[in-house]
Amino acid sequence: MNRKNKRTICLFLLAGAATGCFSTADSRAGDERITYTRFPEEDTLIAETFTPDEANYMRYPFRIQKRGNHFYIHDLHGEQHFMHIYEVGTMKHITSFARRGEGPEETLRVSEFHITSPDSIWLLDDSKRQLTRWSFTPDDTVARRMEEVDIGEAVGTPMDFCWQNDTSLFIPDYQGKCRIMTVNKAGHIVSKQGDIPSENGIKDEYRGAVAQAWRCFIDYHPGKQLLVAATQLGDVLELYDFKSGSRKVLVGPGEEPEYKLMPQGYAIPVGLMGYSDVQVTGHYIYAVYHGRTFKEIASSLSTEDGGRYLRVFRLDGTPVRCYHLDHAIYGIHVDEQQGIVWATDVNVEEQVLKYTLK
Repeated sequence: MNRKNKRTICLFLLAGAATGCFSTADSRAGDERITYTRFPEEDTLIAETFTPDEANYMRYPFRIQKRGNHFYIHDLHGEQHFMHIYEVGTMKHITSFARRGEGPEETLRVSEFHITSPDSIWLLDDSKRQLTRWSFTPDDTVARRMEEVDIGEAVGTPMDFCWQNDTSLFIPDYQGKCRIMTVNKAGHIVSKQGDIPSENGIKDEYRGAVAQAWRCFIDYHPGKQLLVAATQLGDVLELYDFKSGSRKVLVGPGEEPEYKLMPQGYAIPVGLMGYSDVQVTGHYIYAVYHGRTFKEIASSLSTEDGGRYLRVFRLDGTPVRCYHLDHAIYGIHVDEQQGIVWATDVNVEEQVLKYTLK
């Protein structure tokens, strides 16, 4: 199947366990706000490409994680299933799970997934406000549904998540009440962190719309107690240090998310596409950056979707390096020990990429 003539821009805009404390009253007053205009180093990376088993074509490979000899790939617009497991190297299809449907054990949509152990593949169905845990072992060819966690209505629509520890997780807030919520395994909010770090004033009646325009992707490193949020619009990274209870806000040359507030209570993006994935390792922060304005996207004859920049920051937020990529990518899995970044490309048949870091 060839999808090169189909334009799809992936936008996710909606029509107490913490050791640190982030004030929600006026968190901006205590933030360390850093602006930068360039990276001290730039380089180019060329991918080695891999084509998944044609019998199990993916429509939109959005996220990828590698565990052992298997790739776990999230197909955002999967026709029958949202999750697929492939063998590394051969790209042989092993199994698919999270069947699309409205039944009791079916999935309306998967917006994010994380693997915490071989028997804990956690999927977020944002439409159902539900987390499900799946188990897969290399000796098996079937992923099994093991557990469900219903997320309380007070959380709103959970678009993203990552685990803090075995009993609590982080979920971004899109109601404008805070920035990040800590939620327990019963699905209830136990603490709130931060506020929208905009330097522009936000009227109360538009806080929900602005929160949606500031939609972010998140990742957490438990050893460093560091949570990073990367905005889908604009050019902002937020670093939440749970050891010190402090937040840094990094604003790049693409500046804050730009949007037009509508009387109906929602926001229309008018600036640029920002980040589409972020990963925190023991040494660096890696983030996929797009940097294309919506005017450029609308006027371009190309239907390319994804980011051609892999940005690298130190854990304190210092810009280190920007890699220019030969493919537009969406999701990444960084194997820092091997110096490899695995990525997904939604534009071509060779949907899995391997970049060797320099």
